Amino acid sequence: MTTADPPVGAPLPLPAEPEAAPAPIEPAEVEPALVAEPDSVKPGLRIGVALTMIVVSILLYLSAPLGIVQESLPLFLAATVAVMAPLFLSRQFDPFTPACYHALVNSVGMVAIVASLFSTEELSFGGMPRLGYDERVDLLGQVSLAYIVQSAGYCLGYYFTGGMKGLQRALPSFPNFSWNSRRLWMVSGGLWLIFAVAYAQFQSLAKTGLFEAASAETKAVWRNEDDRMAWLFRALQLGIVPIYALTARALSKSGNARARPKWIAILLFLTATMALLGARIGQRGFAIIMVIGLATIVHYVWRRIPTVVILGAAFAAIVVTNYLGAVRTNTDTSTTRVSSAFTRPSDVLARLEEDRDHLAAAGCAMYYFPERHDYLKGTTFLNIVLFPIPRALWPEKNRLIPMSENGIVWELIKVPAPMPFPFVFYANFGWVGMFVCMALWGAFHKTLFKWVHQSRYQPGVVAIYATTLVTFTPTSSGVAYLLGGAVPLFILMKMMKRN
Repeated sequence: MTTADPPVGAPLPLPAEPEAAPAPIEPAEVEPALVAEPDSVKPGLRIGVALTMIVVSILLYLSAPLGIVQESLPLFLAATVAVMAPLFLSRQFDPFTPACYHALVNSVGMVAIVASLFSTEELSFGGMPRLGYDERVDLLGQVSLAYIVQSAGYCLGYYFTGGMKGLQRALPSFPNFSWNSRRLWMVSGGLWLIFAVAYAQFQSLAKTGLFEAASAETKAVWRNEDDRMAWLFRALQLGIVPIYALTARALSKSGNARARPKWIAILLFLTATMALLGARIGQRGFAIIMVIGLATIVHYVWRRIPTVVILGAAFAAIVVTNYLGAVRTNTDTSTTRVSSAFTRPSDVLARLEEDRDHLAAAGCAMYYFPERHDYLKGTTFLNIVLFPIPRALWPEKNRLIPMSENGIVWELIKVPAPMPFPFVFYANFGWVGMFVCMALWGAFHKTLFKWVHQSRYQPGVVAIYATTLVTFTPTSSGVAYLLGGAVPLFILMKMMKRN
């Protein structure tokens, strides 16, 4: 169907203008649905995943070594499924949401314990006192029940509360945000200068070659009796902050798409360099935390990372962690041992448990409190209150509170393993306190993700979210990571130009 031509000499009518197209910005910034609560924080049972986990648990039980392992395994396998609950309770699976990330990290430790039980065909609790057969079965039962209670509390807080609305209103926002390359590079250069000075100090104390792997000598720097060395690791943390910010800048839709491949290459080089230097300081988690945080930024700012890639990278990270631990302790680091990791993956997980002593740390809490030691009644968390006071001014600060999250296991059974923070809750407040604290932790995690979601995944907010997700826990160590990562990123983002 056509319209009649206008009379000769009459002005031509303007063509009807189509609706204005949105500016070429990130899709996440123009999609109204993002303001709504995301599906990943809503409960919705995915029956297929849940049934798969149950079937695998049954098969593991049937194939378990006869004796104490098989007798004590059923409740622990049930606890493992409970810890993995967010993987099948979230209406939408996303490995970088707090609940799924929390479940994946904790399930690695649980599966490592199972692998260790299968490998040794024995149930032991590290440096714990010699326990009889029934005592060990009962203790593992208590540990299993504690994991179930923790998971129930966390899921209640994450899925069935509205989060912490007051905290969500207090979290920073960056209206009319735009990048200022000059300020970004100035701040990055300043942070890298601090990192370089701190690393030079570390190198002078380690007295090893610059390209030598982590060793007992490098680890000894952090165990130096001079408590004033605590500042060194905090300064080294600052070297990661510019990489987070530059990654968010390069991958954002407002960045130069043509220059992106060049920036990706530069960022990969910076990440590899920082990972190598981080591994050298004897802090194996340094590099892994950085890579997970960067993956979170890539996932939300640029493109989603397939789950299979994440799982493969996680397995490779465990292999590298085990290898660096062997180097540091001068144990077997032969090529055969490393290559066997890929032919016998269960050995990798068993080695992880041997190195980390998750079961000994958890068993320590359930064995001693409250029958053999009074509940700590919150004294552990005084470290957080005292954290701002530098050790240079108060060298005896840590000795005032020996039962910190890193000191409880050492004080009781002389095993140098940190106690997982849910069990720290138990050691301080008992069963009810552990459940309530984990519910609050779940509510905090929900608030954190709602904040980044309602920002429409603004790159600056995602960068802060990434480092908070992978480093912050309700412990003094978690607060230290927060002050060395999220806080500098917040300051850096505030310094960016506003339109």
